[in-house]
Amino acid sequence: MAVVLVVDDDRSARELMKTVLGYAGHQVHEAHDGAEALLLVHQSMPALVIVDLLMPKMDGMEFVRRLRRHSATAAIPVVFYTASYLESQAQHLARLCGVTHFISKPAEPEQIFSVVNAALGERDVLPQRPASSADQQDYLAGLTAALSRKAAHVIPRLEALIALGLRLASEKDPHRLLLGFCEAARKIVGAKISIVAIRHDGDSTQRFTFTSGLAPTLEQQLSPGFWDSEVHRQVRASRQPRRLDSLPPELPLPAGLGPLHCLLCAPILSPQRAYGWLTLLESTNHVAFDAEDEVLAHILAAQVGRIYENGSLYAEIKRYAERLEVEVAQRKQSQDEIERLNRDLECRIQQRTAELVDLNKELEAFGYTVSHELRAPLRAVVGYSTMALNSEGERLSDESRRCLKSVVESGLRMNRMVDDLLQFSRKGRQALHIVEVDMHSLVREIWDELIHETNAATRLELARIDRAPADRAMIREVWMNLLSNAVKYSRNAAQPQVAVSSEAIGGMTRYCVSDNGAGFSAEHASRLFRVFERLHTHSEFEGTGVGLAIVERIVGRHGGRVWAESQPGQGARFTFTLPHRQSEPCS
Repeated sequence: MAVVLVVDDDRSARELMKTVLGYAGHQVHEAHDGAEALLLVHQSMPALVIVDLLMPKMDGMEFVRRLRRHSATAAIPVVFYTASYLESQAQHLARLCGVTHFISKPAEPEQIFSVVNAALGERDVLPQRPASSADQQDYLAGLTAALSRKAAHVIPRLEALIALGLRLASEKDPHRLLLGFCEAARKIVGAKISIVAIRHDGDSTQRFTFTSGLAPTLEQQLSPGFWDSEVHRQVRASRQPRRLDSLPPELPLPAGLGPLHCLLCAPILSPQRAYGWLTLLESTNHVAFDAEDEVLAHILAAQVGRIYENGSLYAEIKRYAERLEVEVAQRKQSQDEIERLNRDLECRIQQRTAELVDLNKELEAFGYTVSHELRAPLRAVVGYSTMALNSEGERLSDESRRCLKSVVESGLRMNRMVDDLLQFSRKGRQALHIVEVDMHSLVREIWDELIHETNAATRLELARIDRAPADRAMIREVWMNLLSNAVKYSRNAAQPQVAVSSEAIGGMTRYCVSDNGAGFSAEHASRLFRVFERLHTHSEFEGTGVGLAIVERIVGRHGGRVWAESQPGQGARFTFTLPHRQSEPCS
C-alpha cells in the first residue's frame, strides 16, 4: 500500500478522502494548503498527491509548479480534486500543469479507487512540462470569467432559496405555503411556468392547485386530464421525479401557451405519503432541464411536502382545539348546571334531614312517654293479679288460677318490653364517651357473669380480641346482647359452645360471635335487627326482640355495622365492625 498526501482547505473533503483511501489500506497524510503540503512532501515523500485546484495562500497550480522544480519530487504523480461544475476547466488546467488525472467533487468511492490506482501505476512515467506563466495567466482569466458567469446564475438561485427557506420556516397556513412555494420553485430552478397540485388519499379532486407564470385565463383552460395525466400519476406513485426533454403529445395543455419543449415533475411528499406534484415547464435558459435541476426540484418538493404535512397537522390540531374549546365551554356550562342542581339537592337533603331528625326526636319522645306511662298500669295489673292469687287462690277454680297466672306472666313480659323500649330510646340520645377499650377483658368479664347467672354448661373459645376506641358502657351492652343470645340459642345443643374472635381489615376491626345453636333461615337475617322482631316463639326461647335492635343502634353510632349469618340447626354467626379511629360520634 502507498503513502498518499491529500491537500484541501475543506476539512470534510479531506476526511472523506482519508476514509476511502484508508479503507483500501493506504497511509494518508493531510495538508490544508499548498505551502503546508510542500513541507510534508519533502518529509514523507508520498507516492501520490491529491490536491484541490482552488485553495487560499497557494492553489493547486502553484503547488504543482513548485513540486516540479526539485528533481526529488518532480516525478511524484499528482491528481487534481475539484468541483464538478469546473470539470472541463480542470481537465485543461491539468494538461497545462502536466497532471494527467483528476477527481470531480463529489465522487463515489469506486471513482476515487479507479483514479488513484491509475495514477499510482504511472509513478515512473515522467510528467509533462508544466505550463508557462503566460499560459496559466490566460487560462486563469478565462476561468475567472466562467466563474463570474456561474455566479451570476447561482446567486439569484441562492437568494430565492434563502427567501423560500425563511418563508417555509414561518408559514403554517397550507394555502399560503403552497402559493409561495409555487412561485419560488419557478425562480429557483429556472422555469417559465410552475404548477403545484395537492390531492390527499381518498380525495376525488385536487385539494389545492396553484400556478406561477401562467395567465389566469390560461390557468382556467387546464383540463381535468392535465391534473390526472400519466406523467403526474407515475411521479406520485413512484415518489421519484421525471425529466422530459420533449412534452408527451397526450399531455393536454391550453393552446395559447405556445410551443413548450421540456418538462420537469417532482413529487411533493413526506416520509409517510405522497401529497401531489410540482411541474416545471420550459427552462428559462432555453435548454432542457438538467440533472442538477432535477435534484434541486426533488429536494424542494420533498422539503415543502414535509412542511405542508406539519402545517396540515397544525391546522387540524387548531381546528380540533377550537372544537375542544367549544366542548369545554359546553361541559363547563353543564358542570355549572350540575353544581347548581347539586346545591339545590343538598339544600333539600339538609332540609329533609332536619325534618327527619325532628321527626325521630318526636317519635323517640313519644315512645319514651308512652313506655313510661305504661309502667304504672302494668305494675298495677301485675300487683293486683299477684295479690288475688295469694289471697283468694284457694277459693278460685283451676281455670281462674291459670288465667291469673297468665295475666301476671304477660304483665311481667310486657314490663320487660317497656324497659327494653325505654333503653332502646335512650341509646339514640345518649352521648358517646370514647376511650380505648380492652375488648378481651370485657368479653371475659361479661362471659363470667352470664355463666354465673345462668349456670350454663356452654364452653367459650376466646381468641385474642383486639382493642378498639368506643364508649365502654355502650359496647358492653353490645357484647352482653350477643353473648347472652349465643348462650340462650345454643343451650339445647349436645355440647354447647360459643366462639369469639377479631381481625383487622383495612381501617376497621371486625368482631365475630358464633354459636352451634338453633340457627335461623338466612333470608330472615335482616329482620333480626328490627324492634320486637323474633324468629322463634316465646315458648322456644324467651326474649322481647329488642336486644339486637339496640346492638345495631350502638354499632351504627360508632361508625360500624352489624350483620348475621346462619342456617337452621347449624348455629349462627353475628359480626360487627368498629373503625380504628373514632372522629365525630354518629347520631
